[in-house]
Amino acid sequence: MSNAIDVPARWRAPLALALIITVATPLALRSETATGAEQMHTVGGVPVDAAISRIWRADDEPVANGSAVRGWLWGPHAIATGVEYSEDSPALRRTMVYFDKARLDILDPSTSPDSAWHVTGALLVAQMLAGEIPFGPDTVAARDSPHIPIAGDPDQPGALTYAALGPRASIDGKALRGGDSVPVPASRVGQEVGDLIRGNGQIEYAAIAGHGVTYGSYDDVTGHNIAKPFAEWIVAQQYPANYIIGRPLTEPYWVDATVGGVAQRVMVQAFERRVLTYTPDNDPAWRVESGNAGLHYRTWRGLSQPSDPTLVSLASLEPFGEEIVGAATRHGVDPFLLAAIAQAASHGNPGATQATGGVGLLAVQADEYARQTEAFHDPARNADHAAGELRRWNGASADRAAILANYYSGGNPDWGDPALTGLIDATLNAYASLKATHPIAYTPTTPAPPAEPDVPASGPGAFLGTGAAAYYSQSYDVAWWERTMRLYDSWGTAVAGWQYDPNGYYCVHPGYRVGQRLHLSANGVTITCTIGDAVATQHVSGWHAKWVVELNWPAFKALGLDTRNAVTVHEAGQ
Repeated sequence: MSNAIDVPARWRAPLALALIITVATPLALRSETATGAEQMHTVGGVPVDAAISRIWRADDEPVANGSAVRGWLWGPHAIATGVEYSEDSPALRRTMVYFDKARLDILDPSTSPDSAWHVTGALLVAQMLAGEIPFGPDTVAARDSPHIPIAGDPDQPGALTYAALGPRASIDGKALRGGDSVPVPASRVGQEVGDLIRGNGQIEYAAIAGHGVTYGSYDDVTGHNIAKPFAEWIVAQQYPANYIIGRPLTEPYWVDATVGGVAQRVMVQAFERRVLTYTPDNDPAWRVESGNAGLHYRTWRGLSQPSDPTLVSLASLEPFGEEIVGAATRHGVDPFLLAAIAQAASHGNPGATQATGGVGLLAVQADEYARQTEAFHDPARNADHAAGELRRWNGASADRAAILANYYSGGNPDWGDPALTGLIDATLNAYASLKATHPIAYTPTTPAPPAEPDVPASGPGAFLGTGAAAYYSQSYDVAWWERTMRLYDSWGTAVAGWQYDPNGYYCVHPGYRVGQRLHLSANGVTITCTIGDAVATQHVSGWHAKWVVELNWPAFKALGLDTRNAVTVHEAGQ
């Protein structure tokens, strides 16, 4: 049976960025034909596409082996490879390889690897400054611009960040963030670059003089001057300007930064694909460098390669694999099943909707999630919510079909609904296919509780176990827990004299009534939480097999369980 997926029409190119990408002359580098014998990058054993690997070898392998002395164009090696949905692509898939400095993408695998734009540079800086991750029409994940220093040490105080620079970014008189009209800078070619930008984004005009650095060119498409050192660096590259760096999005500014612990005055300028820095005190070969936009973007997106090497293939080769595997391992659910849900329910499209009411990448239920428009199209948030719900329904049954029925219906399955049964069948088929494609299985583990003979078997201080904790979605705020406690009290099932938790830490454990309290210890932190909800009788056995306590997000976070999920639980009494 088919399962209906509503997929939006083709993307209109938000931010007008697609309007300024022009096809350049073919790159000389593409004249090299890849051979099966050529050495390629790998990430965790996953090969990097040969065309992308060839670009790195031509540009940065000389730096890596010491035969060239200059800054990295991409970085010392590939740091991650991935796939995500993109309506820019005829195949609706974007293959991506991340480097420190940038990202290289393949949008249309059917084009010749020798063609000019078979591999393209990604618009990472434009996305970070705008606070938008576009996937298709009306399918844009909105986020705050990252509070990450654009230049210098990542932990420096008072640094200029993407968030602070964002309001200064524009295209032909339109602000990159919000699209409001802004003044277009006039050409200042030949004049000295003298504007200083502070960490809060405030500009001190003509504050720096006498250094001899001038504006070298003017881009009349975006309406920005380009500092002469950057203009010369761009011309010296073997690539067209649009390919290697994109159009300028800001004016060049001087900024005070800390680099390697040393205070330095550096010039920065943001382009669509890169940030360039100019440090006059550096040796000539290192004065112009690319900022770490690739690393910054991954931090902003919350992306990371799995620490478990058996999951690298799944994370690297399936759409939004890093987001899915990361969410699954945090919540202790099967990453292959979560990836199968994404494959069957949305074909990897963050903007899809389901006939069963599910929305987004993993068909989460609209009534409890999709109205949060800021999270609707964000694959990471969608995956995190979905993994939490899947974990909840894992306790109801050991049968995958039943788990999926509860997941897709929000716990109210209608087995006579062909849309639901078709979706379950498609997910199970996708699961089998993924396990065959990425054959190393993953099994969530729960640490065995240590023996603690010197604690009482029951009552205050009783040891309840050590293991993984679950957590309720962040949408279950403190007000929800307090309403729930009042509801249990109205039923007469809360303990006498119950009180709200003074710290807002709420938890759930079978056998404990609303208002009782537990002591929790993890990662060097100990807190007390208050029972605020109950486990349904039919879920108790499955619950015990999965975890030792359920928490609200503030308690989970306070214990550091989002980093290392192992907690020891004792009864505290009321």
